[in-house]
Amino acid sequence: VEMLKLRLAAGASVIASDPDGRRPAHHAAESGSVEALRLLLDAGASPSLIDAAGWQPHHWAAMNGHTEALRLLLARGAQVDATAQDGITALWGASSNGHVGAVRLLLAKGAKADAVSHYRRMQPIHVAAQQGHAAVIEALHLEGGAALDAVDKVGAQPLHHAAEHQQLDALRTLLHLGAPANAAFVAVATTPDRSLAMRTTALMMAASDDWEAGAHLLIKAGAAVDSVILGAGGAVVC
Repeated sequence: VEMLKLRLAAGASVIASDPDGRRPAHHAAESGSVEALRLLLDAGASPSLIDAAGWQPHHWAAMNGHTEALRLLLARGAQVDATAQDGITALWGASSNGHVGAVRLLLAKGAKADAVSHYRRMQPIHVAAQQGHAAVIEALHLEGGAALDAVDKVGAQPLHHAAEHQQLDALRTLLHLGAPANAAFVAVATTPDRSLAMRTTALMMAASDDWEAGAHLLIKAGAAVDSVILGAGGAVVC
């Protein structure tokens, strides 16, 4: 920080960028250096500077769980729901990496819990389930109103993401909060001969991967032990 003070006093630019388009404020936010970040902002750095991927400093702070750096950036005018080029918001990034403190701060500042990324139109609760962050799932639902039956681009719900990635704590939390154990989406599989549309549940996903713990938990929660496979046009394929 002392070196930064000297450089700023000597006229160093606060908007000089590296090859990835990242400015000093991006690096300070990523490392969580609140003092350095405050110096840069006081010297004229914008809290909304973007790097080559469209990320702003508060994206970096949230992604790395630096709650105080995030708080400072929001107080200085960072837009809570600003999106990067891939559609990711700070809340999405914090949810992906399990930083529940950052998640709660962003929700308290009005972040949209249903913001979607460009990849599969996944919401923060989907990626939290996928990565197994049970505390984040709880915060998103109870404090942000995230829907337990929210669907992504293919119709998969958070429960499906937890089952696909064998995240037992996330699965247990979702079921405890009231996620529908029998929720299904249609997964399409294409072979050289035909296309099959399979009605897929979380239990089917757990069973197909021999995930016994997940299957038992789902059955205990009322998941039905059956499956339906549909061919093109809705015909049953045996």
